[in-house]
Amino acid sequence: MRYAFLLSILVCSQIYGQELEKAEDKLSPAPSTSEKEDTTKKEEKNIKNLDVEPEPKESSKEEKKDEHVKKHEHKHVEVKLQVSSDYISRAWALGNEDMARRNNVAYKSFYPAWTFQPTIEFETPIKNLHAEVFFNLWMVDRGDRDNEQRLLQSKTGGGELYPRYFTDLQNQDFQTTSSFTGITSYYNPTTVTKYKNQNGMARNDATEITLFYDWGKKSYGRILTGGFHYAIIPYFPPYANVLSKTQIYIAYEFPFLRILNPKISLYHTVNRRNQGNAATGLNRTQMYVPLQVSYKFFERGLFSITTGTSLGYMYQQNPVNRNSGFSDLSSMLKFLYDHYYFDFNWVYRPSVKIWDNNYYFDGGPSNRYIHDGHVTDPSKVYGYENNYINSQISKAVSDPVARELVKERYNQQRIIQNLFYVSFGLMKNF
Repeated sequence: MRYAFLLSILVCSQIYGQELEKAEDKLSPAPSTSEKEDTTKKEEKNIKNLDVEPEPKESSKEEKKDEHVKKHEHKHVEVKLQVSSDYISRAWALGNEDMARRNNVAYKSFYPAWTFQPTIEFETPIKNLHAEVFFNLWMVDRGDRDNEQRLLQSKTGGGELYPRYFTDLQNQDFQTTSSFTGITSYYNPTTVTKYKNQNGMARNDATEITLFYDWGKKSYGRILTGGFHYAIIPYFPPYANVLSKTQIYIAYEFPFLRILNPKISLYHTVNRRNQGNAATGLNRTQMYVPLQVSYKFFERGLFSITTGTSLGYMYQQNPVNRNSGFSDLSSMLKFLYDHYYFDFNWVYRPSVKIWDNNYYFDGGPSNRYIHDGHVTDPSKVYGYENNYINSQISKAVSDPVARELVKERYNQQRIIQNLFYVSFGLMKNF
């Protein structure tokens, strides 16, 4: 305050002195050359006196304080609220296929399984270290359903006990032999009733936590390193058997053709908890390598259009088959207005062998024809109509091998190679 006060006095004095000199100039004759030089020197001296600077100590303290606050505050938070007709990751249709098995319908290219997907991304206190939390919450068919349509079972997913249950009660013989494995076991007669299958979409709600470090843009490109953990939310027992996945990754953005945003990544699985149960897709792949490009129209405007494509390669899609190949070609067309967006998505499975095995379709019936381009059709497995058709096949075909071939050909469909889904929502930066 004292410096500001002194500065104001000096300014006022200077202005007053200049006005006084003007008045004297009007009354006095023109000064000589030497007098002009003296006046100029005085004015320069007064101007130097006006350049009063605060003490260096006070300024440095304030600057250090500002730097400390900027260093520890979060500079960026992005929130996205999205509704999608499916959750398809690396050509793995998490909603479409699970819901088809639940509802006993054939696999389709577009089978809406609506889901709510909130995401928040933020910077951590560590510089350049970002975190992201993502949820996938199914909005339809959340409850369990009796898709097997069996009259009597001793447990959910158990074999049909009608009408033999009444005979077993009389004979007090409760052993049963599996037609698939040939293993003989005993069932509890006190638990025999009609059960729902554990197939509600709520059982597939999941969360994903990602941490990544941004090394910044350099002349040689941009590098990001990190990892993510994806896991089913354990609402229901047994909690230890829920799907989970942990991968680390490195991503590289090329320094050329930046208008197309070229980027290549490598994901590697680090947890092996679920590797004993063979399957393909997000939960079993050892390594996944996507190459991505995108282009944005009207980038500086309120309205923009983004189109992009990603070609993914799977290395050892499960620990049993260990097939490798191009798993997905995913394309996207996105319309953004202010904070709101709507996008169309098309996913193509180039290499059928990646998906042409029973290990991929978790929970689906067995299929002996591993590499014939077909998979078991969920609409032709359970129900009274299918039971009748299978019984007629059994009567008509006497040879057991031929009988099994005819049955499996009846209940198969070609693997779906084209998948479609739409998404919409809003995205806001804070």
